[in-house]
Amino acid sequence: PLAGPAGHAAGDAARAGWPGSREAVSHRPTLARAVETGALSQVARQTFQACDKAGSGVLAWNGGEVRGFIAQVLRHYGLHPPPEEHVYALYLSLDAEAHGHLDLNGCLCLALEVVSAGFGIESASPKSATSDPSHSPPGTTVVEWLASYHAPPVDATGVMNYLGRIVNIAQLAAEWRLLSAVNAPHRARIVGEIETGALLRAALGSFRECDKDGRGCLTWNNGEIRTFVTAVLRSYGFSMLPTEAQVYQLYSSFDADNNARLDTRECICLVDAIVRAVFHQDPSPEASTASRPISIGPVSREAPAPPTVDVKLERLLRTCAGSMCRVQREGLLHCILAAWRLGAGEERAARLQGLLQQRLQHSEVRFAAERERLESILQEHREETWRGAMGAQASRRLSRVHAAVDLLVRQWRHRQRAGLLAALIGRWQYLALSRARGREADAGLQAADFADWRRSSDAATAQCRGVHSAVELSFRQRRQSRASGLVAAVFTDWHRLMDAKAPRSRRAEAAVTLTIRQWRRCQAASLVAAAFHGWTAQVWQG
Repeated sequence: PLAGPAGHAAGDAARAGWPGSREAVSHRPTLARAVETGALSQVARQTFQACDKAGSGVLAWNGGEVRGFIAQVLRHYGLHPPPEEHVYALYLSLDAEAHGHLDLNGCLCLALEVVSAGFGIESASPKSATSDPSHSPPGTTVVEWLASYHAPPVDATGVMNYLGRIVNIAQLAAEWRLLSAVNAPHRARIVGEIETGALLRAALGSFRECDKDGRGCLTWNNGEIRTFVTAVLRSYGFSMLPTEAQVYQLYSSFDADNNARLDTRECICLVDAIVRAVFHQDPSPEASTASRPISIGPVSREAPAPPTVDVKLERLLRTCAGSMCRVQREGLLHCILAAWRLGAGEERAARLQGLLQQRLQHSEVRFAAERERLESILQEHREETWRGAMGAQASRRLSRVHAAVDLLVRQWRHRQRAGLLAALIGRWQYLALSRARGREADAGLQAADFADWRRSSDAATAQCRGVHSAVELSFRQRRQSRASGLVAAVFTDWHRLMDAKAPRSRRAEAAVTLTIRQWRRCQAASLVAAAFHGWTAQVWQG
């Protein structure tokens, strides 16, 4: 049964008809599991952050932010919100100072109490906790306990009783001698913090920082306890921190129910035991054996009664059960680790195989691309080589064509000059013939001189014909030696042109021959006429 405001709110909710009987039956297991595992607190924390749009860190009642927060939390689990008067009654129990708003912790407690009151689930919130301080969650009870706590001296206390759990501080100090020697420069300062209770208050602040989801406990498996211990020791400037095995040695002493988590008081006592074991020094050899356990927590002022046989047997059975559970848990962890290693090895081999296949495919693609590139380069090289060879051959042919054309041009010019000369000779022949005829009309030619002149003219004509034949022979030889390709075609065309002009050339040659003959006759006639005039003059003078 619930006591206090939560119990009255549960009665109000039942009278208001929230939740319905069907909803209570169907949703109660889910909500109970959410409360137990802390999932409800996590959902409430996320909802608080979503509702706190201004970032002020509080939600007000008058603005409807608190009612909207509760409605969203319940809507997450498929429930409709309870009546406003029911939520307001629980809100008043949390806002005792009438601030008109609730912070994050207050909203978390309100969500837990609404669910607890409506579905009859025992809540772990500070407002609905029992009055037993040894099991109280973080909150007012722990603060009050720390305010009234008087720490025993460090060196004079060899055995400590933490919430019913006996810890041999002297034995741990003997085992942690190296840790004690390294941190010896901080001993005086930290021992004063322990004996004044400042260490436990600092540990409570670090616990609240590490307990991010507000569950009131820290777990070992996700590293929260190890992080909490490290944060406290580093805040005091420890030069060397205890190993994880050393922390686990003390943690196993406090985790009596083997649920892998410690509440607020257990975490604070764990840090106190670690620091005491690091800085403990026995004042005398008999001190550690003569010292009796010093209790931390709600302990009676009267001397404790010696344990009975039943109590000893029960403790022995608990110790054996804890050892068996620990062995089974370690064996299960070893099996899980081996299976994980096997699966990780297979997964790694599969990843490596996939990676090698990808690299092989990539290499094949690159090889094909490189092969195509080399083939294209080779083809281009072949084309360039062929073009170079064809260019050289064409250049040689072109040079030959140029030489043949130059030869033809020179021959054409020679023929042009010969034609011009023939024309001049023809003109001169005509004039000479006219004069010769005039002179022949005046004086006759002597037969002997004319015969000599004719023989010399025939010799000159034969000589000209020989020269012409030599020129024709050299021309034929050059034409035969240079007749190839385009030159042969051009030369053939030129030869045809020359053949067409051959009759004219022969006529020109005949005209030249006639002219030479006529010129020679004229020369002979002139000589005869001169001789005749000379003889006539001599005759007239005589």
